[in-house]
Amino acid sequence: MYDLSRIHELLGHKLPSEEFDPDERVTTPRVVPGVTPVPSIEIPTELVSFPSDTNRVVIRDRRDGHLMDGHREWATRGPDERFWTIQEGRKASERYREVSRTIPIHHDLQFIECDSDDIGIVNHGERLRLSHHGFRSLCQRAGAPAEYLSEMPASLVTQCLNHGLASAINGSELLVTGDRVRAVLSVRYERVWNADVFRMIEQRVDLDAWRLPPGGPLWDHRKQAELEAAGKCRIATEQDCARTSLVQPGQLIVPSGCYASDHDMFVFLVNDQNRIEDGSEGGLGRGVFIRNSEVGQSSLRLTFFLYRYVCHNHVVWHASGVKEIRLRHTRGIQHKTRELSLALSQYGNSKTALEQRLIHSAKQMVLGPNEEKIVEWLFDRRLLTRGLAHRVYELARYESDLRPEIDPNSVWGLVQGITWLSQTPEFAVHADKRTELDLAAGKLMNLVS
Repeated sequence: MYDLSRIHELLGHKLPSEEFDPDERVTTPRVVPGVTPVPSIEIPTELVSFPSDTNRVVIRDRRDGHLMDGHREWATRGPDERFWTIQEGRKASERYREVSRTIPIHHDLQFIECDSDDIGIVNHGERLRLSHHGFRSLCQRAGAPAEYLSEMPASLVTQCLNHGLASAINGSELLVTGDRVRAVLSVRYERVWNADVFRMIEQRVDLDAWRLPPGGPLWDHRKQAELEAAGKCRIATEQDCARTSLVQPGQLIVPSGCYASDHDMFVFLVNDQNRIEDGSEGGLGRGVFIRNSEVGQSSLRLTFFLYRYVCHNHVVWHASGVKEIRLRHTRGIQHKTRELSLALSQYGNSKTALEQRLIHSAKQMVLGPNEEKIVEWLFDRRLLTRGLAHRVYELARYESDLRPEIDPNSVWGLVQGITWLSQTPEFAVHADKRTELDLAAGKLMNLVS
């Protein structure tokens, strides 16, 4: 067995304990001499056909191998932003859209004090109030410190804004709902309505196979009390509980995984049917995060990943193969969104055979006979420094000790080693360093894609 103290030294924290079947082995891997990696990360086009001009990035939101996106939404959303179904989220977003309008900012715009703690504007004779997000987007457009201004008296804030900021937002538009300004945005901003993203999900995803993972009661007792007072709690049924969710039938659950507000939306879907067999107990499920803001708070994002299981607080455990597409709200996004919907459909309706073939191929492709040759292979192709390559190999060897079906000399074994290393405290606080490791892992997987 491998020296566990050495692993503690490499990782800087205690390793999780997992059970693996030592009898689950793959056939003897083949050695591929002289393999040359491709120059950039590409996601297998057979699995997801991404728009050609999107910004493809490996997600940087990792903590000890888990994805926290869904957890943050679960922990912070209020009762009026949580929904049991995609249809409910769409209907709420449609109501915002129906009462919203876009108006240009007039040259005579003035900021006024509506009351002791509220700020409004007069635009071409129309008096409008600023919502919380409207105020923040106004400050963002004008380059003003929103947090600082929000602590000042409204009378002083209006003086400051009228003195120096009104001219800075000329050429902008207001998104108004009722008498409230929801956002101040550039005329170059091209909106994708949250309701349209929900509709895209309904049309492109098989919601019988893909589901919202159940979420347990909130840890924040005050927020949980608000949900109970709003009647947004119920007992989980067999149908609610995904195969790899830690929530069990009979437990209390709250609306989770589908969120919508006056400024954004977020959906978390999982598919536990036909899980991907990677040699581990239970295999891997597929998941996706979908996020959008119609007020300029964020881009339109789709994040795809594989995972072991989802906790009741929506932490995604042991995520791998995480890829994210971001579409900025600029000219042409409507056309790109149509392409993106096709990518979502292809991913949502794809079978697991491709992923299993990729994993199997990565296990079979051996890059060298020993640590020395592997380190030189990685260094010669400028994937890793020699120091990092040695550390990655040691971690891959430890992973092989836990899971005998993984060869540390194979592509899959080295990807596991890189994943371990990227989760250490040394890389967790340095996004650039962690991204370099993610890029190296992506290039290795490209060898078999």
